[in-house]
Amino acid sequence: MRIQSISSLKLSETFLLFFQDSNEIHFRVKMTTQMGKLKKSYSDRVGVPMTSLRFLFDGKRINDDETPKQLEMENDDVIEVYQEQTGGHY
Repeated sequence: MRIQSISSLKLSETFLLFFQDSNEIHFRVKMTTQMGKLKKSYSDRVGVPMTSLRFLFDGKRINDDETPKQLEMENDDVIEVYQEQTGGHY
């Protein structure tokens, strides 16, 4: 699967990010795009509510207002996606 979320941009202004869980989805994004927008696009694409997913980069949870520039992301970096699990006891 491949999603190009931003078209008509010069390649020098964009880079590829990979969201990886059991799927692998590619996004071409600007360095200034807020991660919340990408997270929403990903969750819509896989049909899972954004609130039930965790997005991590370099082992740290990604906030919606962060940008790839702030996270010091580079071309072909991978964002790990995990389904939230609620625990309990019997």
